[in-house]
Amino acid sequence: MYKKLLTLILSLSISVCGTVTAFAISSQTTKDTADTTSKIIVPKYDITINGGIGDEVIEFDPIVNVSASVVDKTTSSAIVDIYTNSTDSFTLDLYRDYDDVKIYSYNESSMGSREFRLSGLTPETDYTYKIFDESDRLVYSGTFRTLPLSSSSSSSSSNSSISVSVVDRTTDSANIEVRTNVNDSLRLYLYRDYYNGTYVGNYSEDSWLSGRFRLINLNQNTDYYYEIVSESDNRSLYRGSFRTLSNSYSPNYSINVSVLDRTYNSANIEVRTNLNDSLRLYLYRDYYNGTYIGNYAEDAWRSRKFRLTNLNPNTDYYYEIINESNKSSLYRGSFRTLTSSSSSSGSSNNNSSISSNIYEIKEADINRATIKDTTAIIPVSNTSLVSSMNEGRNFSTSINDVTVTYRNGNIELVGLIPGRHYGNLTISYTDKSGTSRRVTVASFTTKSSESKVRQFIIDVYKYSLNRQPDEKGFSYWENQLIKKVISPENFIMNLLSEKEFSILNTTTSAKIDALYKVIVNRNSDAVGLKYWTDKFEDLKRSNQSDSSALTSIANEMISESEFQARLKDLGI
Repeated sequence: MYKKLLTLILSLSISVCGTVTAFAISSQTTKDTADTTSKIIVPKYDITINGGIGDEVIEFDPIVNVSASVVDKTTSSAIVDIYTNSTDSFTLDLYRDYDDVKIYSYNESSMGSREFRLSGLTPETDYTYKIFDESDRLVYSGTFRTLPLSSSSSSSSSNSSISVSVVDRTTDSANIEVRTNVNDSLRLYLYRDYYNGTYVGNYSEDSWLSGRFRLINLNQNTDYYYEIVSESDNRSLYRGSFRTLSNSYSPNYSINVSVLDRTYNSANIEVRTNLNDSLRLYLYRDYYNGTYIGNYAEDAWRSRKFRLTNLNPNTDYYYEIINESNKSSLYRGSFRTLTSSSSSSGSSNNNSSISSNIYEIKEADINRATIKDTTAIIPVSNTSLVSSMNEGRNFSTSINDVTVTYRNGNIELVGLIPGRHYGNLTISYTDKSGTSRRVTVASFTTKSSESKVRQFIIDVYKYSLNRQPDEKGFSYWENQLIKKVISPENFIMNLLSEKEFSILNTTTSAKIDALYKVIVNRNSDAVGLKYWTDKFEDLKRSNQSDSSALTSIANEMISESEFQARLKDLGI
């Protein structure tokens, strides 16, 4: 049987529901044959052809489902990420958009990496890319524009150099690390849409001249654009972009990953997920050139922790977390190891002078420290550091809202989180000569909460959002609760309204069980679980939304005697 079809424009628009829309420009005849080669079981797609003749719908089973996104654009480079259900290897052909000249053909950065690193591009230029499978069949095409050069770059000093890395990306945060010989404070301006001007905010360095920016409260799976300027003359030094990670490729699970305790040769990866399967981590030293390191099982069965050792100093690593049961990819991320203090021994005079500005608080000092739940007093044994800090000023830490003072040979840290492991804390200050100094602190863990109110805050965060609070949030809520500015009920309802709660608890029974833990600090019993689950479903049937039904149930549970007894025990 033959059907009259229309020739399609190259770029097809694929909607979430699976409909492919194209516009007709001329007609031709093609044979209508069934696809017998498809082995991957995926939902059927409809093709709607919009022409002047009338709409026809044809069903087919696609051999491969591919989508792609362009991330981490700069003035001269970009990364293209692929998402697919295929096990094929892919190639990417790159074209300049204005003359359709193929610039280069790229293989995947490493086997199965699903990433292409495009470099040597021209600033503020439109590019088209086409992705082909192993059969040389076009499976996806797209376009992007590189970022413009700074308008002031032509007048910059030829002696200035700057290199910028986006590291430790998560679903809602990223670290920007800057290496430059510009002796000035820096500021970062963040935009959600560089070309349409959606300004997000501006950031100062984590600590004076640290060259680090911590960007938080971002949207997941979103492109961000940033510009770094010098504070003294507002001169633009660098522009770049990155994309936050997606919380999950599937609505049936959630995953969040943290890189902790980085040293010059090791790192810990911690995973929070509602999946019950075992996980495995694959590590690469250079995702783009295919240097595969190895794969790691969890430290202990379903511990959700990976300990990576024998790494190289000051090196970017890329990792992928896999579900052991079906080998599906769950998460990709990156981190950079710290610079080894010993690696600078053969460096130039400039590098040696930089490393001499760095001191260490070692494990022996930590072992003599007085560490409580929110404070730590650490004696300093290094006599050179004692001499330098005695007349120091402008003390700060690498963690927002953790303050530091130095007195009588001791470093005092205030504003820590109870029961938290601190592995990358650094202290910055200015010595009497005006030189910026940095102190790396050996890892330590604070004590459990020493007050019921603090433990209450920790528990509510743990059971509602499956994480610890950050230092700023913890301090804020503790002050608000103790001063009775906000009630415990309102504190709970505030955290339950967070999007994280719904992502972590996708079923009705999971929501109710989480409410038990949050409100009365225990697991649900069978009778109570059934009662509240049925009530929740009744509210949904009466046309209440999930969030409205959840609020109603939580308010009822809060008003019951068990929670009121808990409040009385808290004394607030």
